[in-house]
Amino acid sequence: HNLDDSLETYFMQKERNSIVSNYGLASSYKRKNMEIIRPLLCYFKSQLKEYCITNNTPFIIDPTNSDITYKRNYYRHVILSKLTNSEKIQIVEEMKTKNEQLIEEKKKLKKLLIDNLSISIDSYKDLSKYDKCLTLIIILDNAKLFKEISFKTINEIDNCILNNNYKYKLFINNSTYFSLDKNLISLVIKNVDYKLSFNNKDLTNYFKINYKIL
Repeated sequence: HNLDDSLETYFMQKERNSIVSNYGLASSYKRKNMEIIRPLLCYFKSQLKEYCITNNTPFIIDPTNSDITYKRNYYRHVILSKLTNSEKIQIVEEMKTKNEQLIEEKKKLKKLLIDNLSISIDSYKDLSKYDKCLTLIIILDNAKLFKEISFKTINEIDNCILNNNYKYKLFINNSTYFSLDKNLISLVIKNVDYKLSFNNKDLTNYFKINYKIL
């Protein structure tokens, strides 16, 4: 991913009015016990393309990237393509400022957490809806699960607390969910073993896997 990808993400976040862990793309995140690093987020696509051409470095362009029926491609080709580099840089600075503010907001809310994965019901009830969303997002961050939380979800949790419904579970994935009891909102993580396998028949012409048996 590059800086243009991050800008596309930022535009989509603004359109959804999302409460997020990070504006734009995060430089790293965890998925199925693997940490994914994005080392090229500080470069625009045009810079990377120019580097590849100048240094005779092969690269590919995914043909699906031209299909503007996909929301990301719409922003890429219809919105971002019309911006000058200086306009893009201005938006990058806007993202940077928002992320700095977000870090300060998170610091305050982190003080309310118990063992990084829970918050007391009493503390939670005193928060604004925005801070409730952000608190749950912080808990997910602590578990290396970078997800958005909607106001709709917060309304569901509030209704459960109001009606003493402690059977509520908000599933994040197959092995992780938020649970309620009389005192806490907690993130529950079940241990799951993941296996990564490849079927050569399913590989496209874009990828080749070289391997050897040790």
